[in-house]
Amino acid sequence: ALATIKSPETNDNSYDVSISCIPDAVVLQNPYFKCTPELSPPNYITEGLPPFITFLGDEDPAITVAEMIAFHDAIKQAGNASELYIGKGGKHGFCNGRNSNNPFFYWSLELVDQFLVNHGILPGESIVERPAGVKQLQTGDYDVYR
Repeated sequence: ALATIKSPETNDNSYDVSISCIPDAVVLQNPYFKCTPELSPPNYITEGLPPFITFLGDEDPAITVAEMIAFHDAIKQAGNASELYIGKGGKHGFCNGRNSNNPFFYWSLELVDQFLVNHGILPGESIVERPAGVKQLQTGDYDVYR
């Protein structure tokens, strides 16, 4: 929400409002937008948002693929950068690293690293190390929207 809601009433005098709370980039993993409308990011898509990269499992019970494609498309239509990756067979939290053999974790980490380099936020080559024996995902394991 910090990346999208720019309304003056979201700040008060207890903070130095000359310091922007808007991030340089947004990384979303299994985002959940089912909240009050005044806090829901899809309701605040405008031109000038930071670049977004989003990951969703196609079996996530919390948010549908259609909802995330609509969010991604709205970001793009407003003239912003967005990448959306849908992991086939992924449920909610499918990209987490609790399981050191989770191929979706390393896949998403590598994509986020590339994304941040491409947008000038991180310098240099990726230093993500995939443990031996962890499957390298193939294009059939996920869908990409850019």
